[in-house]
Amino acid sequence: MMLTLSGLVSGFLIDKIPAFEVVLRIAGALYILWLAWHTLRASYTFDEEQTKPLGFIQGFFIAGAECQGDCLWTDALWHLPGK
Repeated sequence: MMLTLSGLVSGFLIDKIPAFEVVLRIAGALYILWLAWHTLRASYTFDEEQTKPLGFIQGFFIAGAECQGDCLWTDALWHLPGK
């Protein structure tokens, strides 16, 4: 729900204020660099006890809860030709 709403809001703002797209691109790039930096600095230990991997049902519900596809579809539909 939140991803759908953020996709609609960002699409609306980009349509009304085209310069806002540059701000979103820069903010997105900085966020990805921040994630990469923290991933590189993270320490990993593999000596801990291994947990049982998730099964199909648990993975299915996790994938449905993340809803990343909602934002992509909303953004794609918002910018259809002819609108």
